[in-house]
Amino acid sequence: MSSAAGWANRNTATVTPFTGFDQFTQAETWGTPYTIACTWTGQSETVNVTAANGSMQEYQAKNIIWTEDPRPNRGDRIQLNAHGQAAQQPQIIMDVTEWDASPLGEPDRPDFRLVV
Repeated sequence: MSSAAGWANRNTATVTPFTGFDQFTQAETWGTPYTIACTWTGQSETVNVTAANGSMQEYQAKNIIWTEDPRPNRGDRIQLNAHGQAAQQPQIIMDVTEWDASPLGEPDRPDFRLVV
C-alpha cells in the first residue's frame, strides 16, 4: 500500500465477486469474499455510470468508496465493515473509475473510485 493510501485507507470492506450465472437455474453465482482497505463517504450523489449496453445512465449513489485495490469490479457486491455500528447490507458496485495517483508520488499505483 502506498504511503498516501496507508494514511487514508483506514477502513475495510468485504467484496464478494460476481462470477456469472448458473447455467441450469440462471441463479447468480458468487466467488470467495475478500477484504480490501478503503475509505468512503456516505453521500447521496447523482453520478453518471456506463450501463452494460454502453449507454450512459444517471444513478443515485449511496456511497463512494476509494481504494488502491484493483480487484473490485462492476457487478460485485461490497459491504462496508461497520465499526461499532449495525452492519450494512451488501451493495452492488455500479461503477469503477481508475484515478491517476502520480501527483501523489505513486506513478505505478492508481486509486479506484467505486460507486455503490
